[in-house]
Amino acid sequence: MLAGILFPVFPRAQAKATQVSCLSNVRQLAVATVMYVQDYNDTLPPSISAVPNGTLVTTFDLLAPHMENRQIEGCPSDPDGAIDLRSWGLSRYSYAWNMKLFAYRLPSHIPGPPRGAPVRLGEVPYPAQTTTFVDGRQDGQEVLTAHRHSDGANVAFLDGHAKWYAAGSPPPGCTRDNYHVIPH
Repeated sequence: MLAGILFPVFPRAQAKATQVSCLSNVRQLAVATVMYVQDYNDTLPPSISAVPNGTLVTTFDLLAPHMENRQIEGCPSDPDGAIDLRSWGLSRYSYAWNMKLFAYRLPSHIPGPPRGAPVRLGEVPYPAQTTTFVDGRQDGQEVLTAHRHSDGANVAFLDGHAKWYAAGSPPPGCTRDNYHVIPH
């Protein structure tokens, strides 16, 4: 009888532990972003850019010196990475970065999202409401929010805090599947 009571509890407890671990990951990514901004004259890292030898790097690569370890780049519920950028010579990722906040700086011969100048912290009116990293998934070429934790997503913000949001109650200015916003 005790086993009948406890068995349903174990999967829920495991799912909650995974959600908390993921929330910690996105929070650490947000803190690494804050540290990067402090080191680079209040300028946010680009989402994808080319280094002098032509190799592409991502925000994660640029934040690496500010992370304790690179394992925080992956959600425990998404070990294979739902965002696949291998066609660009990159990797697979669990977390989407805010494409409005982290501008793309791709070489002109590479097709992709619109290029933009780096964003400076002073240009962001509400850092505590501006998403940095979120559970992500890919739908064709579009990167959207993944609601992989109890029908919700873990979200980190530019001021360094992180929070879980139910799919039906996204952060201010965001839609159910699109958290790529800088609120004004």
